[in-house]
Amino acid sequence: MVWNLSFISEEDFKNHVRATILKYGEKLESYDLKRFNSNLIDPIKLIFDKSVYHSSREEIVNNEIFRQRDKSNNNDIGYFHQNIFSYFEDCEVPQAGWDA
Repeated sequence: MVWNLSFISEEDFKNHVRATILKYGEKLESYDLKRFNSNLIDPIKLIFDKSVYHSSREEIVNNEIFRQRDKSNNNDIGYFHQNIFSYFEDCEVPQAGWDA
């Protein structure tokens, strides 16, 4: 396979992808009650979900854990997109905030 991207080397791209995948792996660590409660949880939403979907408490907690992991993974993909610009010539990725 021929590498046709001029703004990033194949090795840098693979490392960039690998770093993102490793962040995904961090989310697969088991959740205990302390970790679960360390994130902001909307108890009203959980009550509605339990009532509307006729789910058990265990299902609601598992769904919330999945939601938290998925949200974190979406953030990691956002960082992937943002940080790929650091390989573009004359492009700078802000370390905080946003570029105006």
